[in-house]
Amino acid sequence: MPSRWLLPIASLLMLATSVIPAQVLAANTYPIVLVHGFTGWGRDELLGFKYWGGLQGDFQEELEAQGFTVYTAVVGPFSSNWDRACELYAQIKGGGARHSMGGQTSRMLTQMLEKGTAGTPVEEDPSSHPLFEGGRSWVHSITTISTPNQGTLLANGISTFGDTAIDLLGGYSPLGAAEENAWVTTLEDVYYFSYATMDTHSTVDWLLRKISLPNILTMFLPLDVFSVFLGSRYGSNNGFSTDWQPNDGLVNTISMAYDSTGKTLKYSGSSQIGTWNIMAQLSNMDHTSVMGITLLTQVLDLYSAHAKLLWGLPETSSRRLTDSGDDEAATVTGAILALNAAASRMKSSENLQSLCSNKANSFAEAYCNNLLAD
Repeated sequence: MPSRWLLPIASLLMLATSVIPAQVLAANTYPIVLVHGFTGWGRDELLGFKYWGGLQGDFQEELEAQGFTVYTAVVGPFSSNWDRACELYAQIKGGGARHSMGGQTSRMLTQMLEKGTAGTPVEEDPSSHPLFEGGRSWVHSITTISTPNQGTLLANGISTFGDTAIDLLGGYSPLGAAEENAWVTTLEDVYYFSYATMDTHSTVDWLLRKISLPNILTMFLPLDVFSVFLGSRYGSNNGFSTDWQPNDGLVNTISMAYDSTGKTLKYSGSSQIGTWNIMAQLSNMDHTSVMGITLLTQVLDLYSAHAKLLWGLPETSSRRLTDSGDDEAATVTGAILALNAAASRMKSSENLQSLCSNKANSFAEAYCNNLLAD
């Protein structure tokens, strides 16, 4: 097993249309590890319905067919980030790509690998376990997808239901995330990438106050009630600006970009180590669509493009800013633009029938049959 890994998070890594074997142009061949978010599941659970792929197939197998080395981790669906980080270490001892809470988990694991538990509320004895020793620079990059890097106000709202909810979601609240970010830092030798999703539009309430509401044509229906809460005046009434209103149904979009303390750079073809490289926003995409739990937008090309970008990162870099190849940068940009344009084309049943013409699995077939039923 290589000494350095790629850790993507609650989110994803990807390429687009090139069929050239990935190894031919790779600057590194570190494995890509997919880490699920809160309430997530493994490859062999939920009757085979893939967390990474959903209605669109099996992203791990698709990426492997393109030449990438990909693994899917399984951690506690309701565990704290600390417990999940320990579980992740036991499975992979390295890195990967994370979606939602998976991003926070991966960042915490990487911090402990390099620095041990220094700065945590309760520091562990370094001699008690190898994970707590520090000194292990095993993670080359972290990619967070729809991750509440600064927390989600949904955790605040749900936590009002009692101590159990607080115990489960405390680390996902803005306060809990800030406490974790105080010691889970942006490390100087790790590349950070973040993808933010948004599926709301701005409007006003009956008092002409700014709010955000879900896009009814593209947001997964069960997320609507959470999206309405996140886009309401709840945040404004509790000290948060209206910038926290746009969301993807589970997480405030503003929270996904970075941890609020690290350096940032809008990605435009160059990747900077020790910095949050913020990718272009994915619009009209909710928290589940980026996992493939929709047919409105096909996201595999984005994962493929990002995987190609990651494998193009140098193993070591004498410069902090690394230019991506023209092909990698154009492929990632093209994949993002294609996703952002896809939802706007969904205007008729004929459009839906076209999407359903090549169903990836039985789950997609059932989904299409229900949608197209008279």
